[in-house]
Amino acid sequence: GVPLWSHGERPQRPRGRRHSDGDLFARQRSSSSDDFDSEEFARELDYEEKLSKVTACDMPSSCQDGLLDIVSIKSIFHMGQIKVGLSRAQLVCQCSEVEIRLKKKVPVQIDGEPWKQNSGTIRIRRKKEPALMLHRAAAEGGGIETEVGSLLEWAEERKIIDKNVHATLMKEFSRRIESKTRARRVSS
Repeated sequence: GVPLWSHGERPQRPRGRRHSDGDLFARQRSSSSDDFDSEEFARELDYEEKLSKVTACDMPSSCQDGLLDIVSIKSIFHMGQIKVGLSRAQLVCQCSEVEIRLKKKVPVQIDGEPWKQNSGTIRIRRKKEPALMLHRAAAEGGGIETEVGSLLEWAEERKIIDKNVHATLMKEFSRRIESKTRARRVSS
């Protein structure tokens, strides 16, 4: 999943309202604590009932399922733990489209580098194109995933394959890499 919002160095409760695939989730304000408790957050939003309309989130995430994973990160330290495999982000929901209204400036990350987002509305829609999310090596050409991607781009540029063949091969390659990665996680 891709972190959609994080809560800064000091865990804070998210403020605002989220709209996902036609269901509106209103965040109740609470002054009882500044610590973010994802279980309490889920109870306050009545997730069991409302998010089941979006998706039950009981299947493992996949680049091929056509859904965005909306996750919550407690802090920058928590994000570091996730990066090295010591923790996991809290899955909020899965959907094809999400709208988040922010009432104050918060750290945000959407499929890339994080930044500080001023108050406003963020809308994210899943593209209908095949998923090409592959693990990229640090150095260009440093991993098999990067090599295969470069090879297919080279073949398309030279008209050896067309755009559809490129997309089909990348989708299948991504599916296989994802399957092997998931199998490694399960066995360890």
